[in-house]
Amino acid sequence: MIAEKESFCAAVSAAIFAFGISFGAIFCPVTAFGLQADSWALLLVCIAASIAFAVLFRVFRPVYSFGAVLLAALAFAWFCHDAFLESALGLLGGIFENYVAAFHFSMPQVLAEAAETGADATTALGVLAAILALITAWTVLSRCSVFGVVLASAPCLIICLVILQTEPGTLPMLTLTGTLTLLVLTQKLRFDTTQSGHRLALYLLVPVAVLIAGLALVFPRDSYVRSDWSKSLSPLVSETAEKLTVFRKNAATGQVEFVSPFTPSTLGRWPWDSSVTSVNLKRVGPQRKTGRHVMQVYSDFSAACHLRADSMAVYEDSRWTALTDEDYENSGVCAGVLLSPDMQTLGLDTANELQIRTDMKSSIFYVPYRPLELPTGGEAVFDAYIKNPSQLTEYSVPYAFVEETADRNAQYEAFVHETYTQLPDEIRAELEPYVSGARTSLQTNTDALLTQKLAQGIAQYVSNSAAYSLDTPRVPEGEDFALWFLRESDTGYCVHFATATVLLLRAADIPARYVTGYYFKTAAGQWADVTEDDAHAWVEYYLDGYGWQVLDPTPAAQEDTASSEPDETPEQTQVPENPDTQPAAPNEPEPDVPEQTTDKSEPAQPDTAQENPAEKTVLGAIWAVLFVLLALCAWQLLLLSLRRAAMGTGSNNKRAVAYWRHIEFLCKLDRSEPPLALRELALKARFSQHKLESDEIGVLAAFSDAKTNELLEKSGRLRRVFLRLGLALHPVKCR
Repeated sequence: MIAEKESFCAAVSAAIFAFGISFGAIFCPVTAFGLQADSWALLLVCIAASIAFAVLFRVFRPVYSFGAVLLAALAFAWFCHDAFLESALGLLGGIFENYVAAFHFSMPQVLAEAAETGADATTALGVLAAILALITAWTVLSRCSVFGVVLASAPCLIICLVILQTEPGTLPMLTLTGTLTLLVLTQKLRFDTTQSGHRLALYLLVPVAVLIAGLALVFPRDSYVRSDWSKSLSPLVSETAEKLTVFRKNAATGQVEFVSPFTPSTLGRWPWDSSVTSVNLKRVGPQRKTGRHVMQVYSDFSAACHLRADSMAVYEDSRWTALTDEDYENSGVCAGVLLSPDMQTLGLDTANELQIRTDMKSSIFYVPYRPLELPTGGEAVFDAYIKNPSQLTEYSVPYAFVEETADRNAQYEAFVHETYTQLPDEIRAELEPYVSGARTSLQTNTDALLTQKLAQGIAQYVSNSAAYSLDTPRVPEGEDFALWFLRESDTGYCVHFATATVLLLRAADIPARYVTGYYFKTAAGQWADVTEDDAHAWVEYYLDGYGWQVLDPTPAAQEDTASSEPDETPEQTQVPENPDTQPAAPNEPEPDVPEQTTDKSEPAQPDTAQENPAEKTVLGAIWAVLFVLLALCAWQLLLLSLRRAAMGTGSNNKRAVAYWRHIEFLCKLDRSEPPLALRELALKARFSQHKLESDEIGVLAAFSDAKTNELLEKSGRLRRVFLRLGLALHPVKCR
């Protein structure tokens, strides 16, 4: 009966440890990177795997247990290998996507595609959870060192703590660190008396669980504050990566050149400007401000500035994508669509100019509206963006305060009205009630002033439909991004407001597109610092006879623009005039949201001005615990490996000398003299031609084991800790 009770106690202890490790290690990356995964399925996998492996290794002999695990793994690989590979790509893509955005290095195409499609990572995470549960259960029941558990599980937490915006959830993070700590604390007792170690683990379970729950309540995820050294990690890695070069063949010249493999396509880390080809709105969720510097801009006047990067044209399945080369055939588009008329046409003597210095290389130019000419080496990519083939980091752009573009040919305008008013049929039908009056007005009057007023009215409606907040959650599964925002969400930020506005404009037959870049303020004669927090998305709508016009429906951006206009606005900034036409507001339903009373002159964001010192040390304490655990495990592994290599390999004579040196070391610790017979045996092994027998090695080994156990038994508590952790001396069974 006692044996059965002890066996049950050991199995329960192993199951608890296995669940704590697998649950914490799996859900740290899930909560940190926002991975697409079924949380309930993963929780069940952690529970089932922990119980199964604990029972398996406790009831059956190891050879049978591992044989059963191997058969199960082979069966899984045979029937589910395709699903696992797809899920693994989704897992790696979801993690690498955040690292690419933070450190600006290249990403393998297969991972980029997996991240773009949002492949489900449940299967891969479930396999990882099962592996962690297996390692932990075996470690606990076989009295192995916890180094393997730490080595397998700690990286799941460490990868979440490198990037500032990927803090893991409080509960899984504390569960993982608490379980690892409990494993280390009970390791000694498990080595000495196995059942006592298991009982101690069960006794400590309740206070540790209470401590974890208390810390989770006192230090919620939103209260995390990073230290200064952590904030400096991202630019340090970026600068280092940019300097690394490899040989590559230039496809155009055929020459082999040194180029950086970490060249980014854009500067911003935000999901809405991380690509020049697509934006997956399904992955747009809560954001945090980082303050990471990306560029400096010098201007000779003070104003609010939209620095344009790229535009997207096709909306489908909650995703923005760019037009293909085939889409532009017979479009009549030329570089003049992005440029202002020349100074002679405008009648200007001098031009305004922006000087730009980017911290990182970029494949596109960031330019103000209506540039008089392309930046040096710039290549217009149709009407979407300006390519930066030389990846210049310093350039200047002259531009004018005008509304019209240099090229307004009839062929291109026809292309714009056909292409930039397209919507999926189901989306258009859903948006019909919002814009029926506006579309009717345009059908009877195509005047530019009316189009402008209608566009501004639609933007104002979207602006009033929700409050600005960076904490807006992801769109629920199965919902359309824009429809969900218009109907359900009470909050949003630039991506939400811009997308909804573009779709409503298109539903009203006003050509519009989604644009990304940076929005910030300049001060006359000063360099303005632009950070990741200034990354922005807005709208461009097309005005016949004038070209693409800026429209920013984001509430905070609208009010910032209104309050920061320079007093002396150049006279050439004209609105199309038609005195015979009265301004008309769009005839659309009133928003079903309460009137906004929040001051939106600045974006709403978590208040981090008052930093609690206790909160600031939470992550530091976690890092310290992990570092100590890893350092202790690594140190013990090193000592044990060297010791076992010396005493277990080579000839009997070499092993005898190694054992003697270890015996001398042990005797020095308790200030005793080693037996003379053992000294003579070691001298014989070292200097004579005699080859020692196995039983002679056994004498040395038996004394070494007995001396180790004697040292541990006679030492006080603190000395035992030193011997166990510092010198890797563990109790051994008599040989």
